[in-house]
Amino acid sequence: MSSLIKEGKNFLTKEHKKTIQKLLEQNQLSFYMGPAFEQGTNYPYLSHTVLKRPEDRTANDMTYPSKYTKENQFNSIHADIFLEILFAFCDKYKIKINKVFRINVNLTFNIGTKKCPSHVDHEFDHKQLIIYLNDCDKDAKTIMLDENNKISHEITPEKYKGVLFDNCKHYLIYPKKGARIIAIYTFD
Repeated sequence: MSSLIKEGKNFLTKEHKKTIQKLLEQNQLSFYMGPAFEQGTNYPYLSHTVLKRPEDRTANDMTYPSKYTKENQFNSIHADIFLEILFAFCDKYKIKINKVFRINVNLTFNIGTKKCPSHVDHEFDHKQLIIYLNDCDKDAKTIMLDENNKISHEITPEKYKGVLFDNCKHYLIYPKKGARIIAIYTFD
């Protein structure tokens, strides 16, 4: 496992930021209860799925057209803005994208427990990009673990900051107050 970690700021245009703000302030993103991280556990979060995981896609899924690609079955009319955000980060930091596996917007909140279980988003090699979309509790960090399950990096949330990492185990610390809203991308 490689130890790619890249934090970045100032990759979004003013128009990107304005659109994100509008989506959040005007409740234009529909959020649904996300599945538990582990079978038999109760770690609720709200989710807006832009592009389903490959293993969750079916031939009957609704497809929203995108000006970028016709091969993916997007699950959101907001696919283009979230793809633009991914491209903005990757263009600025010269990260190559071969295939996008998943795009999600997750909203987490205080559920009375400190953190979610550590997990890897896919069982196959991938890169992961998290972009913080709102100002939230600064203690609601993303924690990355090394191969010995020891903390290797702690990422403090900051509005419009992105963090790219390889498919390592990670977890989030739930905010004590307010909500933590992030865009999650997995790709190779």
